[in-house]
Amino acid sequence: MSQAPSLRQLRYFTVVAEELHFGRAARRLAISQPPLSQQIMDLEARLGVQLFERTRRSVALTPVARQWLPAVREVLAAAEALPDQARRLARGETGTLSLGFVSTADYGVLPELLRRFRDTCPDVEVHLREATSDIQMEALLREELDAGIVIPQPEAPLIAPLQLHSLQREALMAAVPEAWIREGRVQPRRGRLALAGSPWPSTWMSPWCCSRAMRPRGCTTPSWGSTPVWERARCPVSKPFRCRPLSAWFRRAWVWHWCPNPCAT
Repeated sequence: MSQAPSLRQLRYFTVVAEELHFGRAARRLAISQPPLSQQIMDLEARLGVQLFERTRRSVALTPVARQWLPAVREVLAAAEALPDQARRLARGETGTLSLGFVSTADYGVLPELLRRFRDTCPDVEVHLREATSDIQMEALLREELDAGIVIPQPEAPLIAPLQLHSLQREALMAAVPEAWIREGRVQPRRGRLALAGSPWPSTWMSPWCCSRAMRPRGCTTPSWGSTPVWERARCPVSKPFRCRPLSAWFRRAWVWHWCPNPCAT
């Protein structure tokens, strides 16, 4: 099996191909002619291909060499770019970024975050993956994701070496029929909201937000027909909880995109 040519041999071949004269090529490379000729012959032996047609008065490229020369130039250009590419990768200016996000971030922090990142690092290719927070945590630990936008759970300790940085905090808002207000089923209080006979939101979409932000004080098991007192809470990113009949929980920003008149009957 033939050995691959070295970068030095490829560089020597390119200069001889451009000069078509071993003496001028040697002077351009700042070496003597015999070592240059030896390197070219060694290159031809490794390839098993004749690259130059030599006479006493001239040097010419063979048809194979003429077609091979552009590919050799591309290899040399790529090799010369490697040191700078390595430094740019180390600075995070190029390469790829695998970013996970919870679905609600697509309507909140994600678009602006991507715009600012692409303005700063236009040569970085971003791969997006929508997933729940727990799946993102597992993917981060397996190094399948570089970063993730998640709903944090303060009660659960963060597994090393993961780090958490707050991006945004938004209030949760309740959307209820206007008739409920007239009937007294909705009673705003200081920092709280009392809903009489209101269904409880499902916990699978965001267990922490449901248990922490919307469970009444002292209540561990919500019951239908009770009059729960809902704590007004703030969490970084939260999903909407759609319940029947005609009640829902929204992030503040979602009201303008999804529910311009949330209290209409």
